[in-house]
Amino acid sequence: MTVVTAEKDIAWATRQGRQDRKARTQCGSHQSFLKRYNLRRSEKAREMWTKYYRSSRQAPESAKRKSPSPSKRAGPSRSSALGDERLARLRDLQRKLNPPEAIRGAWR
Repeated sequence: MTVVTAEKDIAWATRQGRQDRKARTQCGSHQSFLKRYNLRRSEKAREMWTKYYRSSRQAPESAKRKSPSPSKRAGPSRSSALGDERLARLRDLQRKLNPPEAIRGAWR
């Protein structure tokens, strides 16, 4: 087994982690990372694994949201009274469209 860490560096490991995540082939352990990319255990290989692992686990910058949209923000709804009013109007409309069973029978 030859060491090719001179060609492979931290930036390579970061890029490779992203590529492997996209391809869904990321290494799940340090050992499998060393074996797949033909690396020997060393401090540099450990740093490469750390960058590889972190970049293969996080979403790309373009997919990250800075803050939630105004309509999706957490917190209480505008007003429960407004919700109750809408619910009452909906029930009223349902009664008009679907009259009680006694009236429905008379219409048949």
